[in-house]
Amino acid sequence: MPGRPGRLDAGVAETYDPLRLLVRALTPGRDRDLTLRQLAVVLVVHDGEAPRTCCALAEMLAIPRPAMTRALDRLTAMGLVRRECDPACRRNVLVGPTPEGWAFLRGLRDRLASGGA
Repeated sequence: MPGRPGRLDAGVAETYDPLRLLVRALTPGRDRDLTLRQLAVVLVVHDGEAPRTCCALAEMLAIPRPAMTRALDRLTAMGLVRRECDPACRRNVLVGPTPEGWAFLRGLRDRLASGGA
């Protein structure tokens, strides 16, 4: 019966399960406590492409530049991304992956594969 409290229809349940696992895998008290915005930045930075500028990341993820700066400040402090001067233009800052970021993503993948436990 549609709209019955306590039950999810099949389409919503299919979407809900992966999201539930992701939320459980990112629960505070685990390796790291990230917002979804910060997780999106980590995923894009570690996608195998060359390092990108802060502005390019902000545009790509539709995040305002000040919010991107705050996210990068936190992720850099956590060791999940690195910032470096662009050798082609010293005014630009490039954001790239780190070994700690790769380890974080491997751990997240493993927790998701095991059901978020």
